[in-house]
Amino acid sequence: MNMTFGWLASLAGKIGLDMLNNSPDRLLKIGRIQNQLESERIIETEKAKVYAEHEASRLKQKLSEVEPEKQSKIVGKIAILNNQIELLTQQQNTINSFIETIKDIGDIPKESLKEPDNDWLREWTKNAGRFSNEDANRLWGKVLAGEMKKPGTFSYRVLDGLRNLSKDDANLILQIIPFITNGLVYRSNDLIFNMGTNWGNWYQLEEIGIVRHVGSVSTSASTPVDQYTPMYIRGISYALVLSSETQKTISEPIIILTELGNAIMQLIEPTFKNDINLVHKQKEYMGNLGNYLKKEYQVTYSIIKIPNN
Repeated sequence: MNMTFGWLASLAGKIGLDMLNNSPDRLLKIGRIQNQLESERIIETEKAKVYAEHEASRLKQKLSEVEPEKQSKIVGKIAILNNQIELLTQQQNTINSFIETIKDIGDIPKESLKEPDNDWLREWTKNAGRFSNEDANRLWGKVLAGEMKKPGTFSYRVLDGLRNLSKDDANLILQIIPFITNGLVYRSNDLIFNMGTNWGNWYQLEEIGIVRHVGSVSTSASTPVDQYTPMYIRGISYALVLSSETQKTISEPIIILTELGNAIMQLIEPTFKNDINLVHKQKEYMGNLGNYLKKEYQVTYSIIKIPNN
């Protein structure tokens, strides 16, 4: 890695991870490579958590066996242990998310990354500590990495929106990703409703803050096209290129992505590129949209594959 251990340790300290004193085997040592990170998920924090859980269970059993006047003291100890378990769980979740951040930024030089301010890091830590599953660890790891690569991508509003997303919400977002181009969705000829989505899906996405103007009849995008100025409708894996021998103005109703929606697009792009079904869906959509616009505006079109890199 091009980053020094000292710089990583400083960042880790700001999100509450003591890499130097308490956890030499938790994350990285100088020269560690990415595939060694996975073996470090079983760390001292997990050991401490298991011990605390065992001790709390033992005390609960003991509670039913002692005299009433001694029960309050045991209840107090159990409360302390439960709090300790919660803190250790949050710490472990944050560690796992930070590991994902390190893996994501890879060999990017430190000079190309910007460390978020302390207030943003505190908000990130609070969110990363709440979730224990691997998908959530990857999500929050990519959020921190993305903010370091491009500051301002994940505002406080976006962090709040991501925290409230459910697994069903995430699946629904994946379902509509093939139709997103240039930060918007063309509602042309109801193509998006003929390819596996319905009004209910889009209104749900509007309700959770991913898109806006779902039901608007006046929100449209107008773009001039001629033989010297083609129009590019760009998705993640494919782009539709339109041209015309005479000048035309293509004007179609649209649904617009919100700030949260655009941030999620960046997070989900690698998943999309690796999913052959989603990639094929986008190619099919581009073909259907191209055919419709060709008939409607007498333009020519071509579909081009966007390189993954």
